[in-house]
Amino acid sequence: MFWLAPVGAICCFLIYVSGIFPPGMNDLALTEARVVTTTDPLTSRAMPTGRGPFLRITVSSSRNLVAMAQNSQLNTYPMVVDCTDRDLTFYSWGPYHGGLHTAGSMDDRLNPRFATLRAERADRFDYQIFVPMTGRLLSEADVNRPMPAYVLARDPRTLCVRLGGGNMMGGFFRSNELRVPVPPQ
Repeated sequence: MFWLAPVGAICCFLIYVSGIFPPGMNDLALTEARVVTTTDPLTSRAMPTGRGPFLRITVSSSRNLVAMAQNSQLNTYPMVVDCTDRDLTFYSWGPYHGGLHTAGSMDDRLNPRFATLRAERADRFDYQIFVPMTGRLLSEADVNRPMPAYVLARDPRTLCVRLGGGNMMGGFFRSNELRVPVPPQ
């Protein structure tokens, strides 16, 4: 019977670890990319007032990111870079599902709709990412380096977009990458 304690500990460890590492998200697909203002219903819930317009990038996946984030204690975030120079990063908000951030702030988690979104079942789930149409680029290599301003409406480029997430225990995921031409055609 001396073997029961180690076996029990190993089983508990495996159950614990299985919750840390989220499943992958390799089926991300671009649904739409369009310019929206802060008066748009989804934008107004997600964005600070007085900012905009934004490029709203809608993507879809078979994964319920709200449930993934809760089950694995993930912070979720978009990664948006210039495809021709991956050091150039665009500040972005999201991902949002149903107007709530997928990882959920405390305010979102108190919202009864958050529990509904977590339990939602569907073939595909839509997520929105918001990128300001004007702003200042960020450098991946040196966050303190002064970077130029941009105006997406005047400076056509292709953005490479991914979703990602991570937790404090080292679990993480990265989606497949999408190419989004800007300004949208």
